[in-house]
Amino acid sequence: MDQNNLTSLAKEFERSLKVLNRSN
Repeated sequence: MDQNNLTSLAKEFERSLKVLNRSN
């Protein structure tokens, strides 16, 4: 997997966590 792809994946993941945090 290329680095760029991994970075965007990490950003998506981080955003999902923030959304989950807010909804709790």
